[in-house]
Amino acid sequence: MRIHPLPILTVACSLGALLSAGLGIGGGVTPWVFGIAAAACLVAFSILVLYTSFFPEGGKIPIEDFTIWADIEDPARELRKLGPSELTMAARVLKVDLSSILSNAGLLNSRLSMLMSKPELRDLAKSNLSIRVNEFVKELKTTVGKLSNTPSTAIFQEVLASLEKHISDGELIFSDLNEIQHKRGGVVETYLTPLTRASERLIKSLRELKSNIEGYVRVLLITSPSQSEGQSTEASSNLTIT
Repeated sequence: MRIHPLPILTVACSLGALLSAGLGIGGGVTPWVFGIAAAACLVAFSILVLYTSFFPEGGKIPIEDFTIWADIEDPARELRKLGPSELTMAARVLKVDLSSILSNAGLLNSRLSMLMSKPELRDLAKSNLSIRVNEFVKELKTTVGKLSNTPSTAIFQEVLASLEKHISDGELIFSDLNEIQHKRGGVVETYLTPLTRASERLIKSLRELKSNIEGYVRVLLITSPSQSEGQSTEASSNLTIT
């Protein structure tokens, strides 16, 4: 890495001043003078360190990071503790975690769009991958929107059916990213590796979410027949009385 001569010159001058003060060159050197020279030397070194850390090495490739990724451990796990009478709470829990997954999918989409502006990846802008990721985010958003309706067993079944498709689409995105990065290698592989890992984490979250919803839907379906039978019996009694 090339370093501008100015910070090097600053360090050299401050070291010279410190050395002169230490040897007492020119006479009349007081502790204050020595302290000032030492402070100047420290400041010069700090400037040099900041300068070299601010400008990365020319050969270093900037990698898109996912530091604002929402870490979701076992999404919607709270559904295991809820009963059929707590549909509103269950819908709220599901919407919060599914919204976090949607946020992560949006982050993946934005990072992919940013990378497509780079010369090595411009051709991907018109590829199936770009279209697929955009559609993936839109469909996830639609699924989250369903949970704004009045909660019911039917709504949970719809969300469960949608998740099947989301997982399938996520697997295709992962497969596309994985294939492109290994086929092209080099800089392209370095760029796409974080996105491939991110898509894999999305699939994992969706699978865990689906598993927890399946368990809750089973609870809802088990209780539904008994409720239906009770309603039928009550209706029959009313007819007999009439």
